[in-house]
Formats: sequence, structure tokens, C-alpha cells
Amino acid sequence: MKPGFLIFSLLISFTLLAQDELYKTELVLERVEGFAANDRIEDLLINKGLVWIASKKGIRSYNNSTYALDNVTEFNNAIAVAVGRTGDVYSAYADNSLYKNKQRIFKLPSDSIRFTDIEIFKKKIWIGTNKGLYVINADSGKLLDKYTASNSALRSDYISFTFYSKSHRTIWIGTHRGVIELSDNRGSWKTEYKKDKMIAATENREGLWLLSDKELYLMVNGREFPQGLKKGLFEGEINDLALDSKNNLYVASDILTRYNPYKGRLEKYGENLGLVSSKCLSLASDKKGALWLGTADAGLYRIFTDSIQIENMRITIIPESTIDCFGENNASLKIEVNGGQGPYKYMWSPVSLRGDNPTNLKSGNYSVTVEDILGNRKFSSVSIEDPAKLINTVLSTEAVSRAGKKDGKASIEPSGGTPPYSIFWDNGEEGHEAKKLNYGFNYLTITDANGCEIIETVNVEKPKLLPELDIAKITVGQTLQINNLFFQADSSAITDESYEVLNEVYDFMAENTTVTIEIGGHTNSIPPDEYCDRLSSSRAKTVAEFLYNKGLVKDRISYRGYGKRKPIASNETVQGRKKNQRVEIKILRLGD
Repeated sequence: MKPGFLIFSLLISFTLLAQDELYKTELVLERVEGFAANDRIEDLLINKGLVWIASKKGIRSYNNSTYALDNVTEFNNAIAVAVGRTGDVYSAYADNSLYKNKQRIFKLPSDSIRFTDIEIFKKKIWIGTNKGLYVINADSGKLLDKYTASNSALRSDYISFTFYSKSHRTIWIGTHRGVIELSDNRGSWKTEYKKDKMIAATENREGLWLLSDKELYLMVNGREFPQGLKKGLFEGEINDLALDSKNNLYVASDILTRYNPYKGRLEKYGENLGLVSSKCLSLASDKKGALWLGTADAGLYRIFTDSIQIENMRITIIPESTIDCFGENNASLKIEVNGGQGPYKYMWSPVSLRGDNPTNLKSGNYSVTVEDILGNRKFSSVSIEDPAKLINTVLSTEAVSRAGKKDGKASIEPSGGTPPYSIFWDNGEEGHEAKKLNYGFNYLTITDANGCEIIETVNVEKPKLLPELDIAKITVGQTLQINNLFFQADSSAITDESYEVLNEVYDFMAENTTVTIEIGGHTNSIPPDEYCDRLSSSRAKTVAEFLYNKGLVKDRISYRGYGKRKPIASNETVQGRKKNQRVEIKILRLGD
């Protein structure tokens, strides 16, 4: 399927007079319709005529010749993409997984570690993170090395980029304190520009370009040529840079600028393009001269230079802000009109919207027709989507080892919303796993990157009162004493605190439908024989009837009173008599 494009024109860079008509040379912005207006595009890669796109809904590829947009993987929240010489696609995700094509081959060891970049070099995957550099085998995913500031020449654990330079045939590791050039992971390491916070790298036929917070460097044949951070090159924080086929350097910050270092010419592009640029996470330039721009929450755009007549009216719908949390109505749109003759009239669907900057929008489809004073009209539309609802899945729980011990365990997996997630348990633990939980309900708060929050509970069970009643442990003929089973004095009436252990017996029988048991009642030797037989039989019957009433069939459960005939301790002591007064389970059959 070929995706369509909505063509947006932006502000004038400069004007020229040709054939008695006034023309503008301006940047023209195309929003790729195959992506939602609030899609997140973390990474872009141009490789052999294809644009590889790491998006909120996985890895996608765009063919510059056929205009086909294809899904490569459909795992959520892709962060980075790299393509090998044989066509293997490597992709990193917000859940800390790294895939080769559609098979996971590696996972970062901790929730606090996050991918920042990946690169392929010498049959290895070089993984940049916020806590060091990982090197794995490109085929198996086996971890080969991990480098941090404490065990290598790295001056910072934060890896800004991992970039393979074709002209140098080396890999460059940019950090928050300098950059390292490596020919392999075994050679000598030397950090350059130790005081620079490295931001991005790109390359063209002139050489390798390195951008830091202090300087723009051109690296050619082992020599460096500082280009200077020209005043006005950026505003706010620099997000990314790219070079086009004409050696123009594009810098995305709170504004988008184009700088030709050879001519010393700097151009800034309008306020509304700045709305897109300020959300930019990734830039890439293809061989046709188009600049691709991926945003944090406004989808994917393609930019190219064009000359158009000033009379032509064009309209631009730019997502000024998107919905932060599922179900909210805090999105807004910005309409930019170029050409035509004002004032302009805006006719929206839904009709309740007004003007060129509608706000407080919920998810849905929006369209606008703009009409100038001469009656010329232009139409455009956009779709705003809710972010996925933030939810939690309990993967596993483990009961406390004994009453009073806070060693219960739980593992959870949040999804939806906007990763990464912050997870705080009510006992002070953080992350996907908790290991110091009390029995009962434990509360945790999950917050995503947009500040969306849910409060969840995880139920940790008490230790079993009959841990030996386990189908993997019991044998035919085995007798198990039901501890924590109490009756009223000289009665077969069960006390309230006894139902917990009886429910364990029921759960076991309900789960193991081929097991047959006998309930046996016993007393001590003090009362008369007839009384002991009657009381022990009545108590065994009461336990059996409890199980019958919960739905177990009678032919699986028999009962019998043994009176004082089978003591397990001496009746000469108080403690011995207490042990003898008991109810037991005897395993009669396990299977068919």
C-alpha cells in the first residue's frame, strides 16, 4: 500500500524576482499519513534506498522508489534500528529487549538501564545506554563486553551515540564527557574532547561531523577542523543533526536551522516548523535530498526545498500538543496558512471548533477547510489518537515463607501509556520486581513518561498451613495431620479460625480430581471409649460434610472415627494428649 502525504508549506527563507513573478524558496513539509498524528519516531536510518523507522508501533520501512510503507516488526515502542550488510534488521525497544529480525536475542539486565543507540561493527552490536556500553555477538546475542567509566577509558556512563564511520572504518562512541574512536573492542581507548557533551554524529563525502554542546567538528584523515557553533544555529536543546546531498547541515532544536559551513550561510525556518522541530527525536537525509524528521509525539515528516508561486494558498495542520494520558482532552492543533489573501475563514468538522488554534481536543478525526477573502479553499485533515491505556500485568507472586516474615515476592509488567515507567511499591521498593512484601494486598504506583499514573494492588498469599499437602510430594497410604483445626470443647462444631486450613484441603481436592481421601478423627485416652468413638466420628463427619457442601463428590471423601485407638504420643502428659486429639487425612488413591 502506498502512503499518501499531506503537503505543508512553511515560512519564507528568502525571495527572488524571476520573469516578473515573485517566488519563495521555502521548506515544504510532508506529513506521512501511514503514521498517527501523535506517533513517536525514536530513530531513522537511510539504508540502500529504504528509510527505516523506529516508531511507537514497531519498525517500519519506506521505499523511496515504490513509496511502499511496510511493517517489519510489530513490537511496541521501538527505540533504535540498525541494518546489517545481509539485510538483518536489529531493533531495540523500551522494554529493554533487542531483536534480530523478529527474534529477541538480548535483554538489558535492569529496569534502570535504557537504550540510547545501537550500531553494527565487525559482526558485533554496539549498544549505547544511559549506564554504559554493551557489546554483543550479532548472531547469538551473547554478551561479549560491558564498558563503564569505572572499567574503561570512558569518562561518562551515558552513551549519546554509537556511530560507524565509513570514511574512517571505525566506530565512534559519543558520551556526556567526550568521544572515543575504536577500531575494535580490544584495541587502545583514548577519549577526545573530554569537556564536551557529545550530542550527535553524521557523515558525508567531506568527512565525519561531530556535534557537541561546545563545538561542531569536521574529522578528515585523522585531522580535526572545528567549524564553530555559529550564533543562532540552535535554540534550547539540540535534538539531532543531519546533512543533505548539498552539504547543508540541518540542526533540530526548538527551531530548525539550515547551515552551509562552506558558504557560512545560516537560515532559520518559521515558528510553526519549530513546533515540529522542538519535538524532533531523529533526523536523516536520503539520496534524493529529502530530509526525514521523526518527532516525540507528532508523527513522521519529510522535508524538501521547493519554489512555489506566492499566490498559491497552502495550509498546514501541526499537532501543537497531543493527548498525555488515555481518555484526556488536552490536545491542540495549529493551522498555518501561506498564500491566498486574508483574512481567512476556518470551517471545521466537528463544527464546534473555531479559529486556527483549537484546543482541549480529545481523540478523533478532525478536518478543516480554509477559505480566503477571494473564495479560494483548501482542505486538510488529521487524526488524533489516545495513547494506549496504562495497565499492569502481574507475572508471578510468591507467598511469604512463614507468618510474620516479609519476604513475599512479586513480578509485574506495565504496558501501554508512554514508556519508560517509574514503579514504586508501598514498602519502598522500586522496579518490576519486589522481594520484601508482606502477605495480603500490596500497593504499587506506576507512572509513565507523560506523568500518567495508576495505583495497583498485588495479593501475596500467606504461607500454607498444610505445605505437605502437595500432589508432587504425597504417596498412597500417607497420613497427614490437619494442624490449625479446632473444635469447640466436647463438640464437633468447628471454630471460625479453622476454615482457612479446611479451604486449603478443599482447594487441593478441587485441583486434583482423581485423589481419594479418608478423614480420620482421634481423641486422647481420658474419656470413656464410647464417648471417644462418638466424638471422633462426629468431628471427622463434620470435616467431610464441609467438603461435600463446597461441591466435592462423596465417593472421593470417606470419614471414620478412631477414638483413642491410634495415639501418636503418650497420654501421660498434657502435651501428649493434645497431640492425640486430632483430625487426619489419609491418601487412599492418587490416580485412575
